Amino acid sequence: MSLTTSPTKRQQVINEITENIRRGILEPGTRLATVRDMSAHFDVSLSVIQNALRELTDNGFVECRGASGFYVRETPAESPANKKIHKNTRERIFLSALHHSDLVWRYPYGEYEKIREEQLEHLLKLAGKYKQFHFCVEQAEILRVYLRKHPEDLRHFKALLKEGRFEYFGGLSIPDLNLISGESIVRNLLLGREYYKETFGQEPEIACMTDAFGMCAQLPQILVRCGYRYLLPGRMPNKPQEIPSNGPFHWHGLDETAILTAHSTAEITHLGYECNVPVLREYESQLARGISSLKYLEGNALVHYMTEEGKIEEDLFWIIEAVNRTPGRLVEFGRNLDYFRLAAEAPLPSYHGEFNPTFSGCYTTRISVKQKLRKAENLLLSAETADLFSNTENDWKPLWDKLISAQFHDAACGCHTDAANVEIMEKLTSVIEETEEKFTAPSAGRFSICNFNQLKGPHLICGDIAPQEVPVQEDGGKYYFVQELPSCGIRNFQGGRPQTATVRKCKAHFKTDFFEADFSTPSPAIRNLAGETVFREKGFGEILIRSDYGTMWTEKFTGKYHGSHFQRETVTEITEGPVFIKAVTEGEVLPEQPDAGNLGSHWPGFRSLTFRKEYLFPKHLDHFRMKVMLEWQGNNTKISIRFPLNLKPAEAMETYEVPFGSIVRKPYFEVRQENENSLKQLARNSDYDSARGDWPALNWVNYSDHRKGLTLANNGTPGHQLVNGDILVSLLRSGTNVKDGCMVPQEGSFENGRHEFEFAFRTHSPREMEKAVELGQMLNRPPRICGSFPESGSLLDWDASNIVLSSMRKTEEGFSVRLYESLGAETTIQLRKSNRILHIFEAEMSGKIRSELPNLQITFHPFEIKTFYCQYHS
Repeated sequence: MSLTTSPTKRQQVINEITENIRRGILEPGTRLATVRDMSAHFDVSLSVIQNALRELTDNGFVECRGASGFYVRETPAESPANKKIHKNTRERIFLSALHHSDLVWRYPYGEYEKIREEQLEHLLKLAGKYKQFHFCVEQAEILRVYLRKHPEDLRHFKALLKEGRFEYFGGLSIPDLNLISGESIVRNLLLGREYYKETFGQEPEIACMTDAFGMCAQLPQILVRCGYRYLLPGRMPNKPQEIPSNGPFHWHGLDETAILTAHSTAEITHLGYECNVPVLREYESQLARGISSLKYLEGNALVHYMTEEGKIEEDLFWIIEAVNRTPGRLVEFGRNLDYFRLAAEAPLPSYHGEFNPTFSGCYTTRISVKQKLRKAENLLLSAETADLFSNTENDWKPLWDKLISAQFHDAACGCHTDAANVEIMEKLTSVIEETEEKFTAPSAGRFSICNFNQLKGPHLICGDIAPQEVPVQEDGGKYYFVQELPSCGIRNFQGGRPQTATVRKCKAHFKTDFFEADFSTPSPAIRNLAGETVFREKGFGEILIRSDYGTMWTEKFTGKYHGSHFQRETVTEITEGPVFIKAVTEGEVLPEQPDAGNLGSHWPGFRSLTFRKEYLFPKHLDHFRMKVMLEWQGNNTKISIRFPLNLKPAEAMETYEVPFGSIVRKPYFEVRQENENSLKQLARNSDYDSARGDWPALNWVNYSDHRKGLTLANNGTPGHQLVNGDILVSLLRSGTNVKDGCMVPQEGSFENGRHEFEFAFRTHSPREMEKAVELGQMLNRPPRICGSFPESGSLLDWDASNIVLSSMRKTEEGFSVRLYESLGAETTIQLRKSNRILHIFEAEMSGKIRSELPNLQITFHPFEIKTFYCQYHS
């Protein structure tokens, strides 16, 4: 990084002396000219020379020997008196250069491709010039894009790989590990490993999740089953003190699978602070200080010379040579893999669990990205399964490439520029539209309904066509009806003009088979008919606003929520048909005088918010649904929705769905005093700098006490708090503060305009947690009306709802199936198969066959993921 202004006279003196040291003109031990002679030589005052020598001394380039004057030191960096140089020559420093190369963030995809192209060209140049140099690459996509343009450089990479001077890690990219499904994480990793294998002949042993904003608790199992042995982790928030921040440990996931995990022992860089610090250092000084500090590391040390958008400075090599002329351990290049293999030989501490939460604002910033990610992901997985029903051939790999590109952590989390956001949304729109085109359209005469999950029984189905002779209700230009469907299969129907019944007005107080509701006021009173009521009398679905002056990453609140007392809301519709009862309310946030002498309404930045809520109560199903439409203008605001429950927080269990499973978490923020015993504080005070109450969840959360509980399913709103007896869901946020990358949040990040959210609710006893799993699947991977398929029935069927279908996709002469246990209960299932299937084999995550199942009785350990290959009859 170069400065944009001319160096001061003091800096010119420093630059010339350090350059002469670098070139060997001033050798270690050489006495410098006197202060007076240097003053005359540089034509500067004595004080300028004295200040320059003071900084050179502080940085370790020179040393003062009293009256004898100043001398070039044996090491060009500081040697603190209270630190002891480590001299155990059996232990090594493993130094390598590593660009954390974002696919998208401050710039769009194409601009980062140019940056990475220049970085890789520079790395190859340095590797050709310095035979000891070692560098590594975090993600396959970096090499894939570069080598498409420069195929002639593949031989250089292969030669360096063979010499042990180049390594590659990870999967196709570094995704967010909380906001996407476990299946997406697996596809990312497998596609990356496939590329490495095809290009270089071998797959990596080291997974890389550098900078990922937290890590889900199933990641160890996912990585090990994909073939990785070691992990360079992402951010590790809420880490216990006994687990090293910069050393190796065994990380155990939900199923107790362990992976050896190690963040780099140290990172060095030539980049320094350009402002707001006591001393502004030149890049040579910053780099020299970092390299010299490596002398004081103990044990084997993994060190990365890290940059993001810049290049590796060539001064690295002469500084290392100078440092190595001093006593103590050598600073030398080495392979990450060798470091991990040595670490595996020693006893290490262990950690069980997840690394969350951090950057909680990212669970909501640019919520439209999260919603489209969820839709694109589930649509693509459903389309793969539909190929099995229709016996068609589609190549889904190009669309997975697009989706994975949009699941990159800085893309999914929303902390990026407007220009980047345009390209991210274009990729997701393309995935959705191209996938939709592949589904066969239904005809009026005959059609099939596809069930993309294992749930049997009645389903609420919505589409452009409906069967004859079943109750049908029209709403919003769509037909709604309820039908029994086979597990993971299809049911064929005769079409025709559906017999839609007249929809009539309904009384404010009504009942279904499972719920009673009173919409006499816009704050409905809802009661479940089975068991003790879960809902409180008032406040269900209350829209909340709050001042949020945070960054795109983290919230910064300056006051409490403003709720219904600051709103006008009315009931506008209550109607009844043969399938469901619908209730609608509409409202707006009223202007309010701001506090603390601020200007505007409520607080500076808030302009207006109107909302519409549509409740849909199926008459004969044990859940109900809700759509929320917001019209929002402004910034510096967080918008949430509240669902108060009749629970005892002291007895409550708060469960969140995570990739390939679920996890119990406790509230950590703004817990009321009377509920203090439900609080679990984060591990370190610094964790609260980046987390403000929300936890990330996938399809559902569940809040239960000893007698009753409620599951809430969402379709793309990850930020949740289960606290003080309330479920809070974050809908929108629009902070304006500057954070990482000096990025001022741009207008698009405020997401002004219209937004729609959908939720589903299901009450149950605490012994019926499988109902939570089912509800999340109902809302996110619903049945779909398609063209007519050959035959009805299930491809596969089993009875345990806690055994969840992750994916079913066509392979050569059959199809692969991935299932997982979702609730932490050892479960044995009897798998039932279609007559089309000849054999079922247990397989590795990659699809490689292990062994045939002797019978179809399968035991899943808690949170275990299993992959199978089903072979058709020839």
